[in-house]
Amino acid sequence: MTRKTTDQRFIDLCREAANGWSTCNREAVGAVVAHGSEIVKPGWNGAPSGQPHCENAGCIMDNGHCIRAIHAEDNALWYAGRDACVGATLYVSHFPCWRCAQLIARAKIARVVYENKYRVDERARKLLYSVCSLEQFIDGKARPEMILEEVFPRSDADLANLGVEYWAAHLDDDSLTNESTAQSGK
Repeated sequence: MTRKTTDQRFIDLCREAANGWSTCNREAVGAVVAHGSEIVKPGWNGAPSGQPHCENAGCIMDNGHCIRAIHAEDNALWYAGRDACVGATLYVSHFPCWRCAQLIARAKIARVVYENKYRVDERARKLLYSVCSLEQFIDGKARPEMILEEVFPRSDADLANLGVEYWAAHLDDDSLTNESTAQSGK
């Protein structure tokens, strides 16, 4: 049996939080704040503690959004606390909304890994891209989001640093050696 990667385990936990604990009828969303392979706190969307849940009292709708439910990212960040969020990874089952992107930026999350593209707000995407590593979990791997340079430019130094971070996180020394050997024909 193959051992799951850390990213896979935390995305699975997001799904579990969404499907097992979410109380909003519109969309079940789960989130996990983590440092390395350590879980800090999970979160899911639902009504504030002590308030009626959407599944019991119905959603309160405004502009196509349920405003009764607190978002999964908000709950995970709140219960984790600011100090635990700095430099952490936030895993989330769905792409964060604009408000959650602002909370993520304020919490100084270093990396966001999401699974489903759901109502992707370009403002949220640009903000997240500017403050952290933004990755989508596809086919069992977290893959960096790519935003066209003309949409949201970054300095050459920022792009160079992202490249170093990406390769350090996604390749081991052997794969770099084997790839360069294959390309050089040696």
